[in-house]
Amino acid sequence: MQLINVFTEPGKLFERLKEKPDVLFPMGLFILVSCLVIFFYFSRVDVDWMIMQTLSANEDMKPAEIEAAKEHMSGNIMMFSGLIGAALGIPVVYLIMAVYYMLAGKVLGCKDERFLAWLSFSLWSSMPQLLSGLVALVGIFGMSPETTLQSLNLTHLSPLLLDLPSDSRWYSLATSVDLLSIWSMGLAAIGLRSWTGSSWTSAIIVAALPSVVIYGIWAVVVAVM
Repeated sequence: MQLINVFTEPGKLFERLKEKPDVLFPMGLFILVSCLVIFFYFSRVDVDWMIMQTLSANEDMKPAEIEAAKEHMSGNIMMFSGLIGAALGIPVVYLIMAVYYMLAGKVLGCKDERFLAWLSFSLWSSMPQLLSGLVALVGIFGMSPETTLQSLNLTHLSPLLLDLPSDSRWYSLATSVDLLSIWSMGLAAIGLRSWTGSSWTSAIIVAALPSVVIYGIWAVVVAVM
């Protein structure tokens, strides 16, 4: 029911989460979908091609260094590294976000909420981005063997709105910006206003600030390189 309410009645959902936080279910969903994407991608991609694409992207590597590096790389190693990274990295990201929301909530006047409640808040407000993983998962089963994982992120700035080549200096940034995060910001603003009683302006600023700062700094760095 909560999975439906996050898209249909987010206000009521956040009211319930304030009293009864739910962490394990959404965390498990994010990890499961990410791991399925990684597993099925590596089961269908041309691993030799992918390794060559990865190494060739490093302009500082000489041909001899590329050949030497290929000997120490394999699809299984890359897949298991990705699976471990997802299983460990996703919880860390949401723990950091929970700390941010808890501190921001105190600034906005909400001083009594437990950390577990804010962890639940950070997970459920990010639920629209789970759709990005599901879209990628569907795309995997129709992809050609020579397909990059980034090109399957069809809700991201690239390739949804831009078609940047992999050697573009903006490629990494554009393929990292998930446009569904705008939806997540909206949900977070709804939740913050419900939990703190703050104005819409304050709630929207707090919800958008992490993405604006991270991608803003990233864009500046890329622009001056």
